[in-house]
Amino acid sequence: MAIKKVLSVKNVGRLVNCTQKGPELNRYNLFFAENGRGKTTLCAVLRSFQTGQHEHITERKTISPTAGEPAASLRVATGNVTYDKKAWSATLPGIAIFDATFVARNVHAGEYVSRDHRSNLLQVIIGETGIGLADAVSKLDDAIRDKNGEVNKARKALQTHLPTGGNLDAFLALTADADIDNKIAAKKTERDATKRSDEIKQRAALSEATIPALPAALEATLAKTLADVSADAEKRLKAQIAHHQMHDRGEAWISEGVGYLHDDACPFCGQNTKGLALVDAYKQFFSEAYAGLTEEIAQLRAQTEAALGDAALATLGRTIATNDAGAQFWKQFAAVALATPDHDKSIVDSARKLRITALALIEAKAANPLSVIAPGKDLETALKDYEAVRKLLGDYNAGVTAANLAIAAQKKQAQAANLATLEKELAALLLTKLRHDTKIAPLCNECTTLAADKAKLDKDKEAAKTALDKHADKMIHDYETTINKLLKGFGAGFTITNSKKTYVGGTPTSVYQILINNQPVDLGDGSTPLGQPCFRTTLSAGDKSTLALAFFLAQLDHDPNKANRIVVFDDPFNSQDRSRRERTAELLRKYGSECAQLLLLSHDPFFLGLVYSKLPKAERHCLQLSRAPDNTTTIEEWDVEKETQDGYFRDHAALSSYLLNGAKDLIDIARKIRPVLEGYHRYRFPHQFPDNEWLGDIIRRIRDSAGVHPMHPALEELGSINDYSKKYHHDTNPGKADAEPLNDGELQGYVQRTLAIVGGY
Repeated sequence: MAIKKVLSVKNVGRLVNCTQKGPELNRYNLFFAENGRGKTTLCAVLRSFQTGQHEHITERKTISPTAGEPAASLRVATGNVTYDKKAWSATLPGIAIFDATFVARNVHAGEYVSRDHRSNLLQVIIGETGIGLADAVSKLDDAIRDKNGEVNKARKALQTHLPTGGNLDAFLALTADADIDNKIAAKKTERDATKRSDEIKQRAALSEATIPALPAALEATLAKTLADVSADAEKRLKAQIAHHQMHDRGEAWISEGVGYLHDDACPFCGQNTKGLALVDAYKQFFSEAYAGLTEEIAQLRAQTEAALGDAALATLGRTIATNDAGAQFWKQFAAVALATPDHDKSIVDSARKLRITALALIEAKAANPLSVIAPGKDLETALKDYEAVRKLLGDYNAGVTAANLAIAAQKKQAQAANLATLEKELAALLLTKLRHDTKIAPLCNECTTLAADKAKLDKDKEAAKTALDKHADKMIHDYETTINKLLKGFGAGFTITNSKKTYVGGTPTSVYQILINNQPVDLGDGSTPLGQPCFRTTLSAGDKSTLALAFFLAQLDHDPNKANRIVVFDDPFNSQDRSRRERTAELLRKYGSECAQLLLLSHDPFFLGLVYSKLPKAERHCLQLSRAPDNTTTIEEWDVEKETQDGYFRDHAALSSYLLNGAKDLIDIARKIRPVLEGYHRYRFPHQFPDNEWLGDIIRRIRDSAGVHPMHPALEELGSINDYSKKYHHDTNPGKADAEPLNDGELQGYVQRTLAIVGGY
């Protein structure tokens, strides 16, 4: 598709009511316009037509109290398109525009290359495919940024429930434990025990209860008799005791008295007792065996009292009570489950009953040592009742044994335990329980889900970056090669090197260095220290323009849709050296032939004439943005050949022809020297030398530059040529020019010196 005609542009800059007069545009279209006539404004209209962004037009709205809203109408191959009320009826994305906006956006702004320039330039380099990939990375960046916000918000909400300094990721990774409550209880017990480790170490274990029991020899002693003690001796003793009314103390009194018999003399009356039957009976009865039996009976009584007496039962009660108190202490730290019996009800009554029954039997035996005392029904009943006590205390002692095992383990553990470690382990268990608490688990699940979403976005971004990197690396390498080829064609004294992309700052950008004399120089930026070589200090204005143009042309070279592009150039030769004009003109012809349509805008008629001369006659068309009576602009036909031939080109051609072929009118040749030098200076240094100043004024300005002007080295030569040529102009030598004789050889010398200064066209 091509642009056929600029039907109208209203209230945009100087294009207040601009229309295109004459035929429609051709394949190659050259627009001449003096500075300030609307070239940049027309490019802004075309850029808005390309992008659909109304800002390119609205920011250039004509500043006038009477100006209406901007509007535009263009004719394209498919019909007319209009811009009205900040919107186009259709757009044409296939327009590529090289102008100050392209340079400022993608290459540099004045003396600096910013991050935005490098970011935009990367998009230029990677093309539509790369832009799509870069957009995918950018969108994923945005999504990750938003997701990070959600993740941080969720984590912050969860973090408030954790102990200060708690690791949230470790907390989220804790798995559920069905036995967590028991583990926490056990760990708290262990922790508390460790806190009281000294007390645990010193605290005694439980004591087994002594189970009261009858003497084992009870029944045997009750049944014991003495075979060598006659019944008659016993009878005599009994009779004597009864006769003297000794009662219970008689036997003991007589037994003791027998012990005092010495030499058969009575201890009471001193009479001889030898042969007395009664005394012999006493001696028989109170023999050593009898004494042993009575002693045995006495011991049996004492043993029974010691085992089942009130003192023994009280001691048992104290043991049980002490164990009960100890068990309550140990239950804090160990698995102690000791059933405490009811001492008074379950033990004492049965024990006392057994004791009383046994003592009654013992007393009966003591009264009749030589008699067999049968245990009887009462003892049997008492023993049967007491068996329950024995079992109760046996079970109790088994419990004491089990408790002491746990106590011993606890003592050992307390000996080796570390409180700090236990506190840490307990805290971990409490965190596990908290992690799966019904109120906290949803917050954890949200964090986990969001983290998984972010991980997927990160993975997607990495894949997108990989695709972009693969594409961008190839395109950047190819671009660097193309740009350097273009720079070489321009005769530039530099190239670019080390082109690459970077993700520093988040979004991808391009970076490169300027290579001068095989020395790489960083681009630098506004913060680059003074004295350090950089883009600002190593490239001239012309070099910067050449670099920008090379970037744009490289973009076209690698554009897969180049054949369908409408290419617009606004003063591409601006600020460049004259030596590059021929190459620039050739490239404009080349790229114009490879694209659908070329629009070239320039304030330099001679450059337009050079380009025009290289284009196919049938496909070229020249127009100019002309001043209208109200100082607005209109677009009309322009005769580039007439404009350029009547000026500098014509005079330059005449001087060159004179040197080759000579000339009849030498004074006409002499009079062309000064206009050629004036035109050269105005052309090479736009805006420095006004049109109403002559060569003498130009020389004065160069001299006043204090030696910094590029033409200062030629100052002496310019002065000499000016002194020679001004004699032949009526305005500087009135009345005398025609009278001055001309020497052909001398004139040839000055013409050669003139052309040596201005060079080719």
